[in-house]
Amino acid sequence: MGKKEKVESIDPPSKYGSKYKYLILIVLCLVAFISVYPQFQMTPMAEEIKDIMHIDTAQYSVLFSAPMFPAIFISLICGIIVDRFGARWPMMISLIIGSVGLWTRAFVPPTAFWAVYFSILVLGLTATFGNSSNARMFGEWFSPNKVSLLIGIYMACSASGGVIANATTQFMPSLQFAYIVAAVLITIVAVLWILFYRNNRPEKKKGADQADAPKREPLPRTLLHILKCRDIIISAVANMCGYGALMCVTHHLSSILQEKGIDPQPAGILIALLSVGQLCGNLIVPLLISKIGHLRRYPTIALLLGVGTIIGICYLAPGPLLYILIPAAGFLFGGTIPIYNSMAVRIKRIGKERAGTAQGLVATFQLAGAVLIPSYIVTPIAGSNYTLLLLLTIVFAAIAIVLPFFLSKEVEGA
Repeated sequence: MGKKEKVESIDPPSKYGSKYKYLILIVLCLVAFISVYPQFQMTPMAEEIKDIMHIDTAQYSVLFSAPMFPAIFISLICGIIVDRFGARWPMMISLIIGSVGLWTRAFVPPTAFWAVYFSILVLGLTATFGNSSNARMFGEWFSPNKVSLLIGIYMACSASGGVIANATTQFMPSLQFAYIVAAVLITIVAVLWILFYRNNRPEKKKGADQADAPKREPLPRTLLHILKCRDIIISAVANMCGYGALMCVTHHLSSILQEKGIDPQPAGILIALLSVGQLCGNLIVPLLISKIGHLRRYPTIALLLGVGTIIGICYLAPGPLLYILIPAAGFLFGGTIPIYNSMAVRIKRIGKERAGTAQGLVATFQLAGAVLIPSYIVTPIAGSNYTLLLLLTIVFAAIAIVLPFFLSKEVEGA
Protein backbone atom coordinates (compact mmCIF):
# COMPACT_ATOMS: atom_id res chain seq x y z
CA MET A 1 0.00 0.00 0.00
CA GLY A 2 2.81 2.38 0.89
CA LYS A 3 4.53 1.59 -2.39
CA LYS A 4 1.42 2.58 -4.34
CA GLU A 5 1.22 5.97 -2.62
CA LYS A 6 4.88 6.59 -3.43
CA VAL A 7 4.34 5.93 -7.13
CA GLU A 8 1.23 8.15 -7.29
CA SER A 9 3.14 11.09 -5.79
CA ILE A 10 5.77 11.11 -8.56
CA ASP A 11 5.43 13.90 -11.14
CA PRO A 12 5.20 12.84 -14.81
CA PRO A 13 8.53 12.84 -16.67
CA SER A 14 9.35 15.73 -19.00
CA LYS A 15 11.85 16.13 -21.81
CA TYR A 16 12.25 19.78 -20.71
CA GLY A 17 13.81 18.87 -17.37
CA SER A 18 12.53 18.31 -13.86
CA LYS A 19 12.42 22.03 -12.96
CA TYR A 20 10.51 23.21 -16.03
CA LYS A 21 7.17 22.43 -14.42
CA TYR A 22 7.69 25.32 -11.99
CA LEU A 23 8.02 27.73 -14.91
CA ILE A 24 4.74 26.28 -16.20
CA LEU A 25 3.18 26.99 -12.79
CA ILE A 26 4.35 30.63 -12.88
CA VAL A 27 2.99 31.18 -16.40
CA LEU A 28 -0.37 29.65 -15.47
CA CYS A 29 -0.57 31.84 -12.35
CA LEU A 30 0.02 34.91 -14.52
CA VAL A 31 -2.84 33.78 -16.76
CA ALA A 32 -5.07 33.47 -13.67
CA PHE A 33 -4.12 37.00 -12.58
CA ILE A 34 -4.67 38.68 -15.96
CA SER A 35 -7.99 36.86 -16.48
CA VAL A 36 -9.47 38.84 -13.58
CA TYR A 37 -7.46 42.06 -13.23
CA PRO A 38 -8.93 43.97 -16.23
CA GLN A 39 -12.51 43.23 -15.16
CA PHE A 40 -12.07 44.38 -11.57
CA GLN A 41 -10.39 47.59 -12.68
CA MET A 42 -13.94 48.78 -13.32
CA THR A 43 -15.07 48.36 -9.70
CA PRO A 44 -13.35 51.36 -8.05
CA MET A 45 -14.08 53.53 -11.11
CA ALA A 46 -17.71 52.47 -11.54
CA GLU A 47 -19.17 55.95 -11.10
CA GLU A 48 -16.68 57.48 -13.53
CA ILE A 49 -17.48 54.78 -16.09
CA LYS A 50 -21.21 55.48 -15.73
CA ASP A 51 -20.67 59.21 -16.18
CA ILE A 52 -18.34 58.88 -19.18
CA MET A 53 -20.44 56.26 -20.95
CA HIS A 54 -23.82 57.74 -19.92
CA ILE A 55 -25.10 54.41 -18.62
CA ASP A 56 -27.16 53.40 -15.60
CA THR A 57 -26.41 50.82 -12.92
CA ALA A 58 -28.07 47.97 -14.82
CA GLN A 59 -26.02 48.67 -17.95
CA TYR A 60 -22.86 48.89 -15.87
CA SER A 61 -23.68 45.49 -14.34
CA VAL A 62 -23.99 44.04 -17.87
CA LEU A 63 -20.64 45.57 -18.82
CA PHE A 64 -18.91 44.31 -15.68
CA SER A 65 -20.16 40.75 -16.09
CA ALA A 66 -19.23 40.58 -19.81
CA PRO A 67 -16.05 38.44 -19.31
CA MET A 68 -18.10 35.85 -17.39
CA PHE A 69 -20.65 35.45 -20.17
CA PRO A 70 -18.68 33.09 -22.48
CA ALA A 71 -18.00 30.62 -19.68
CA ILE A 72 -21.70 29.75 -19.38
CA PHE A 73 -21.68 28.28 -22.88
CA ILE A 74 -18.13 27.24 -23.74
CA SER A 75 -16.49 25.82 -20.60
CA LEU A 76 -17.18 22.26 -21.75
CA ILE A 77 -16.08 23.09 -25.31
CA CYS A 78 -12.82 24.58 -24.02
CA GLY A 79 -12.16 21.41 -22.02
CA ILE A 80 -12.77 19.28 -25.12
CA ILE A 81 -10.42 21.42 -27.21
CA VAL A 82 -7.61 21.16 -24.64
CA ASP A 83 -8.09 17.39 -24.43
CA ARG A 84 -7.82 17.12 -28.21
CA PHE A 85 -5.05 19.58 -28.99
CA GLY A 86 -3.30 20.39 -25.71
CA ALA A 87 -3.40 23.76 -23.97
CA ARG A 88 -0.59 25.64 -25.68
CA TRP A 89 -2.23 26.77 -28.92
CA PRO A 90 -5.82 27.31 -27.69
CA MET A 91 -4.68 29.40 -24.72
CA MET A 92 -2.22 31.32 -26.91
CA ILE A 93 -5.00 32.23 -29.34
CA SER A 94 -7.31 33.28 -26.48
CA LEU A 95 -4.56 35.49 -24.99
CA ILE A 96 -3.94 37.14 -28.35
CA ILE A 97 -7.68 37.77 -28.81
CA GLY A 98 -7.85 39.09 -25.24
CA SER A 99 -4.90 41.40 -25.91
CA VAL A 100 -6.59 42.81 -29.02
CA GLY A 101 -9.77 43.29 -27.01
CA LEU A 102 -8.09 45.18 -24.17
CA TRP A 103 -6.11 47.42 -26.54
CA THR A 104 -9.42 48.14 -28.28
CA ARG A 105 -11.02 49.00 -24.94
CA ALA A 106 -8.25 51.49 -24.25
CA PHE A 107 -8.73 53.45 -27.49
CA VAL A 108 -12.32 52.93 -28.62
CA PRO A 109 -14.61 55.96 -28.04
CA PRO A 110 -15.80 55.54 -24.43
CA THR A 111 -19.40 56.30 -25.38
CA ALA A 112 -19.53 53.31 -27.75
CA PHE A 113 -21.13 50.91 -25.26
CA TRP A 114 -21.22 47.79 -27.39
CA ALA A 115 -17.67 48.28 -28.66
CA VAL A 116 -16.46 48.46 -25.06
CA TYR A 117 -18.67 45.51 -24.13
CA PHE A 118 -17.28 43.18 -26.80
CA SER A 119 -13.71 44.35 -26.16
CA ILE A 120 -13.96 43.11 -22.57
CA LEU A 121 -16.18 40.12 -23.47
CA VAL A 122 -13.35 38.43 -25.39
CA LEU A 123 -11.23 38.39 -22.24
CA GLY A 124 -13.65 35.71 -21.09
CA LEU A 125 -12.08 33.29 -23.57
CA THR A 126 -8.80 33.39 -21.64
CA ALA A 127 -10.58 33.06 -18.30
CA THR A 128 -12.72 30.17 -19.51
CA PHE A 129 -9.82 28.17 -20.97
CA GLY A 130 -7.91 28.65 -17.70
CA ASN A 131 -10.79 27.82 -15.35
CA SER A 132 -12.06 24.84 -17.32
CA SER A 133 -8.68 23.25 -18.09
CA ASN A 134 -6.20 24.11 -15.33
CA ALA A 135 -6.57 20.66 -13.75
CA ARG A 136 -5.67 19.08 -17.09
CA MET A 137 -2.68 21.42 -17.54
CA PHE A 138 -1.39 20.83 -14.02
CA GLY A 139 -2.02 17.10 -14.40
CA GLU A 140 0.37 16.94 -17.36
CA TRP A 141 3.23 18.30 -15.25
CA PHE A 142 2.45 17.29 -11.64
CA SER A 143 1.21 14.20 -9.84
CA PRO A 144 -2.56 13.97 -9.17
CA ASN A 145 -2.19 14.40 -5.39
CA LYS A 146 -0.71 17.88 -5.95
CA VAL A 147 -3.39 19.16 -8.32
CA SER A 148 -5.83 20.39 -5.64
CA LEU A 149 -3.07 22.53 -4.11
CA LEU A 150 -2.05 23.87 -7.53
CA ILE A 151 -5.64 24.76 -8.40
CA GLY A 152 -5.83 26.53 -5.05
CA ILE A 153 -2.72 28.54 -5.97
CA TYR A 154 -4.27 29.28 -9.38
CA MET A 155 -7.50 30.52 -7.76
CA ALA A 156 -5.56 32.58 -5.22
CA CYS A 157 -3.68 34.29 -8.07
CA SER A 158 -7.01 34.91 -9.76
CA ALA A 159 -8.41 36.44 -6.57
CA SER A 160 -5.28 38.57 -6.18
CA GLY A 161 -6.02 40.07 -9.61
CA GLY A 162 -9.27 41.46 -8.23
CA VAL A 163 -7.67 42.61 -4.98
CA ILE A 164 -4.79 44.43 -6.73
CA ALA A 165 -7.13 45.98 -9.30
CA ASN A 166 -9.39 47.32 -6.55
CA ALA A 167 -6.42 48.62 -4.55
CA THR A 168 -4.51 50.36 -7.35
CA THR A 169 -6.87 51.51 -10.11
CA GLN A 170 -8.33 54.39 -8.11
CA PHE A 171 -4.86 55.96 -7.90
CA MET A 172 -4.29 55.96 -11.66
CA PRO A 173 -4.53 59.33 -13.44
CA SER A 174 -7.34 58.37 -15.83
CA LEU A 175 -9.61 55.56 -16.90
CA GLN A 176 -7.79 55.24 -20.23
CA PHE A 177 -4.44 54.99 -18.44
CA ALA A 178 -5.84 52.13 -16.33
CA TYR A 179 -7.09 50.37 -19.44
CA ILE A 180 -3.67 50.74 -21.12
CA VAL A 181 -2.00 49.18 -18.06
CA ALA A 182 -4.27 46.14 -18.40
CA ALA A 183 -3.56 45.90 -22.14
CA VAL A 184 0.20 46.02 -21.53
CA LEU A 185 -0.02 43.32 -18.83
CA ILE A 186 -2.03 40.86 -20.93
CA THR A 187 0.35 41.41 -23.86
CA ILE A 188 3.30 40.53 -21.60
CA VAL A 189 1.51 37.40 -20.38
CA ALA A 190 0.71 36.39 -23.97
CA VAL A 191 4.39 36.74 -24.93
CA LEU A 192 5.49 34.71 -21.89
CA TRP A 193 2.97 32.00 -22.77
CA ILE A 194 4.24 31.78 -26.35
CA LEU A 195 7.85 31.64 -25.20
CA PHE A 196 7.59 29.18 -22.31
CA TYR A 197 4.42 27.11 -22.20
CA ARG A 198 4.73 23.61 -23.63
CA ASN A 199 2.40 20.63 -23.59
CA ASN A 200 3.81 17.68 -21.67
CA ARG A 201 2.07 14.90 -23.55
CA PRO A 202 3.51 11.51 -24.61
CA GLU A 203 5.11 11.71 -28.05
CA LYS A 204 3.34 9.91 -30.85
CA LYS A 205 4.97 6.72 -32.05
CA LYS A 206 6.34 6.71 -35.58
CA GLY A 207 6.82 4.13 -38.31
CA ALA A 208 5.96 0.55 -37.58
CA ASP A 209 5.06 1.30 -33.98
CA GLN A 210 2.37 3.79 -34.96
CA ALA A 211 -0.20 1.03 -35.30
CA ASP A 212 0.34 0.15 -31.67
CA ALA A 213 -0.29 3.74 -30.49
CA PRO A 214 -3.66 4.25 -28.77
CA LYS A 215 -6.35 5.68 -31.04
CA ARG A 216 -8.04 8.94 -30.11
CA GLU A 217 -11.40 8.29 -28.50
CA PRO A 218 -14.43 9.68 -30.39
CA LEU A 219 -15.91 12.73 -28.70
CA PRO A 220 -19.41 11.25 -28.13
CA ARG A 221 -17.82 8.28 -26.37
CA THR A 222 -15.70 10.63 -24.22
CA LEU A 223 -18.76 12.63 -23.18
CA LEU A 224 -20.76 9.47 -22.47
CA HIS A 225 -17.91 8.07 -20.40
CA ILE A 226 -17.74 11.26 -18.32
CA LEU A 227 -21.51 11.56 -17.88
CA LYS A 228 -21.63 7.94 -16.66
CA CYS A 229 -18.95 8.69 -14.05
CA ARG A 230 -20.78 9.11 -10.75
CA ASP A 231 -17.88 10.91 -9.06
CA ILE A 232 -17.73 13.63 -11.73
CA ILE A 233 -21.47 14.29 -11.54
CA ILE A 234 -21.34 14.40 -7.74
CA SER A 235 -18.39 16.79 -7.86
CA ALA A 236 -20.13 19.02 -10.41
CA VAL A 237 -23.41 19.28 -8.48
CA ALA A 238 -21.65 19.73 -5.11
CA ASN A 239 -19.43 22.42 -6.61
CA MET A 240 -22.49 24.17 -8.04
CA CYS A 241 -24.35 24.18 -4.72
CA GLY A 242 -21.35 25.04 -2.53
CA TYR A 243 -20.11 27.82 -4.80
CA GLY A 244 -23.65 29.11 -5.29
CA ALA A 245 -24.03 29.33 -1.51
CA LEU A 246 -20.77 31.28 -1.24
CA MET A 247 -21.92 33.67 -3.99
CA CYS A 248 -25.22 34.26 -2.17
CA VAL A 249 -23.28 35.50 0.84
CA THR A 250 -20.81 37.45 -1.30
CA HIS A 251 -23.45 39.24 -3.39
CA HIS A 252 -25.56 40.36 -0.44
CA LEU A 253 -23.13 40.72 2.44
CA SER A 254 -23.00 44.51 2.10
CA SER A 255 -26.79 44.80 2.37
CA ILE A 256 -26.92 42.27 5.22
CA LEU A 257 -24.37 44.24 7.24
CA GLN A 258 -26.08 47.56 6.56
CA GLU A 259 -29.39 46.09 7.75
CA LYS A 260 -27.60 45.20 10.99
CA GLY A 261 -26.70 48.90 11.34
CA ILE A 262 -23.00 48.57 10.50
CA ASP A 263 -21.48 51.70 8.96
CA PRO A 264 -20.07 51.51 5.40
CA GLN A 265 -16.40 51.66 6.42
CA PRO A 266 -16.40 48.68 8.85
CA ALA A 267 -18.78 46.89 6.46
CA GLY A 268 -16.18 47.31 3.71
CA ILE A 269 -13.54 45.76 5.98
CA LEU A 270 -15.80 42.77 6.67
CA ILE A 271 -16.48 42.26 2.95
CA ALA A 272 -12.73 42.33 2.30
CA LEU A 273 -12.24 39.76 5.07
CA LEU A 274 -14.62 37.39 3.27
CA SER A 275 -12.38 37.57 0.18
CA VAL A 276 -9.23 37.16 2.25
CA GLY A 277 -10.74 34.11 3.94
CA GLN A 278 -11.64 32.60 0.58
CA LEU A 279 -8.13 33.22 -0.76
CA CYS A 280 -6.58 31.55 2.31
CA GLY A 281 -8.95 28.61 1.94
CA ASN A 282 -7.94 28.21 -1.72
CA LEU A 283 -4.32 27.83 -0.62
CA ILE A 284 -4.37 26.13 2.78
CA VAL A 285 -7.11 23.51 2.42
CA PRO A 286 -5.65 21.72 -0.64
CA LEU A 287 -2.28 21.68 1.14
CA LEU A 288 -3.87 20.01 4.18
CA ILE A 289 -5.68 17.49 1.98
CA SER A 290 -2.45 16.59 0.18
CA LYS A 291 -0.81 15.91 3.55
CA ILE A 292 -3.56 14.11 5.48
CA GLY A 293 -5.93 12.74 2.78
CA HIS A 294 -9.63 12.28 3.67
CA LEU A 295 -10.82 13.90 0.46
CA ARG A 296 -14.37 12.67 1.01
CA ARG A 297 -14.56 13.86 4.61
CA TYR A 298 -13.20 17.39 4.36
CA PRO A 299 -15.88 19.00 2.15
CA THR A 300 -18.58 17.64 4.44
CA ILE A 301 -16.89 18.88 7.62
CA ALA A 302 -15.95 22.24 6.10
CA LEU A 303 -19.39 22.97 4.69
CA LEU A 304 -21.06 21.84 7.91
CA LEU A 305 -18.92 24.35 9.82
CA GLY A 306 -19.63 26.86 7.04
CA VAL A 307 -23.35 26.53 7.69
CA GLY A 308 -22.62 27.40 11.32
CA THR A 309 -20.88 30.60 10.19
CA ILE A 310 -23.87 31.54 8.00
CA ILE A 311 -26.27 31.04 10.92
CA GLY A 312 -24.02 33.27 13.03
CA ILE A 313 -23.88 35.96 10.32
CA CYS A 314 -27.67 35.76 10.07
CA TYR A 315 -28.59 36.08 13.73
CA LEU A 316 -25.67 37.68 15.59
CA ALA A 317 -25.75 41.35 16.45
CA PRO A 318 -22.81 43.51 15.27
CA GLY A 319 -19.72 42.75 17.27
CA PRO A 320 -16.20 41.28 17.23
CA LEU A 321 -17.48 37.75 16.51
CA LEU A 322 -18.56 38.80 13.02
CA TYR A 323 -14.92 39.61 12.26
CA ILE A 324 -14.19 35.92 12.91
CA LEU A 325 -17.24 34.29 11.32
CA ILE A 326 -17.16 36.15 7.99
CA PRO A 327 -13.56 35.26 7.00
CA ALA A 328 -14.19 31.76 8.39
CA ALA A 329 -17.13 31.39 5.99
CA GLY A 330 -14.90 32.44 3.08
CA PHE A 331 -12.19 30.02 4.21
CA LEU A 332 -14.47 27.02 4.65
CA PHE A 333 -16.49 27.42 1.46
CA GLY A 334 -13.55 28.66 -0.63
CA GLY A 335 -11.40 25.72 0.44
CA THR A 336 -13.78 23.17 -1.06
CA ILE A 337 -13.71 24.62 -4.59
CA PRO A 338 -10.18 23.46 -5.55
CA ILE A 339 -11.03 19.99 -4.24
CA TYR A 340 -13.99 19.58 -6.57
CA ASN A 341 -12.16 21.19 -9.49
CA SER A 342 -9.32 18.68 -9.14
CA MET A 343 -11.59 15.62 -9.32
CA ALA A 344 -11.04 15.30 -13.07
CA VAL A 345 -7.42 14.17 -12.58
CA ARG A 346 -8.05 12.26 -9.35
CA ILE A 347 -10.51 9.77 -10.81
CA LYS A 348 -8.57 6.93 -12.40
CA ARG A 349 -11.29 5.89 -14.85
CA ILE A 350 -11.40 9.41 -16.34
CA GLY A 351 -7.70 9.47 -17.24
CA LYS A 352 -5.57 12.40 -18.34
CA GLU A 353 -6.87 12.31 -21.92
CA ARG A 354 -10.40 13.08 -20.71
CA ALA A 355 -9.51 15.36 -17.79
CA GLY A 356 -10.01 18.65 -19.64
CA THR A 357 -13.47 17.67 -20.83
CA ALA A 358 -14.41 16.45 -17.35
CA GLN A 359 -13.20 19.64 -15.70
CA GLY A 360 -15.05 21.67 -18.33
CA LEU A 361 -18.26 19.97 -17.17
CA VAL A 362 -17.46 20.70 -13.49
CA ALA A 363 -16.62 24.33 -14.36
CA THR A 364 -19.92 24.71 -16.23
CA PHE A 365 -21.84 23.56 -13.15
CA GLN A 366 -19.76 25.83 -10.92
CA LEU A 367 -20.53 28.90 -13.00
CA ALA A 368 -24.19 27.90 -13.24
CA GLY A 369 -24.25 27.84 -9.45
CA ALA A 370 -22.59 31.25 -9.24
CA VAL A 371 -25.10 32.82 -11.63
CA LEU A 372 -28.36 30.89 -11.20
CA ILE A 373 -28.53 30.17 -7.46
CA PRO A 374 -28.08 33.72 -6.10
CA SER A 375 -29.67 35.65 -8.99
CA TYR A 376 -32.52 33.43 -10.20
CA ILE A 377 -33.45 31.20 -7.27
CA VAL A 378 -32.56 32.59 -3.84
CA THR A 379 -32.95 36.35 -4.40
CA PRO A 380 -36.32 36.20 -6.24
CA ILE A 381 -37.74 34.06 -3.41
CA ALA A 382 -36.22 35.97 -0.48
CA GLY A 383 -36.37 39.52 -1.86
CA SER A 384 -35.05 41.91 0.77
CA ASN A 385 -35.65 39.43 3.61
CA TYR A 386 -31.99 38.67 4.30
CA THR A 387 -32.72 36.18 7.05
CA LEU A 388 -34.72 34.10 4.59
CA LEU A 389 -31.98 34.60 2.00
CA LEU A 390 -29.34 33.14 4.29
CA LEU A 391 -31.61 30.27 5.30
CA LEU A 392 -32.14 29.40 1.62
CA THR A 393 -28.37 29.62 1.18
CA ILE A 394 -28.04 26.98 3.90
CA VAL A 395 -30.32 24.65 1.90
CA PHE A 396 -27.86 24.64 -1.02
CA ALA A 397 -24.92 24.28 1.36
CA ALA A 398 -26.68 21.28 2.90
CA ILE A 399 -26.87 19.58 -0.50
CA ALA A 400 -23.13 20.11 -0.92
CA ILE A 401 -22.58 18.68 2.59
CA VAL A 402 -24.36 15.40 1.82
CA LEU A 403 -22.98 14.69 -1.67
CA PRO A 404 -19.31 13.93 -0.75
CA PHE A 405 -20.53 10.87 1.19
CA PHE A 406 -21.37 9.30 -2.17
CA LEU A 407 -17.90 9.73 -3.70
CA SER A 408 -16.33 6.34 -4.40
CA LYS A 409 -13.02 5.10 -3.06
CA GLU A 410 -11.76 5.19 -6.65
CA VAL A 411 -11.06 8.91 -6.17
CA GLU A 412 -7.35 9.30 -5.39
CA GLY A 413 -6.83 10.59 -1.87
CA ALA A 414 -10.36 9.70 -0.76
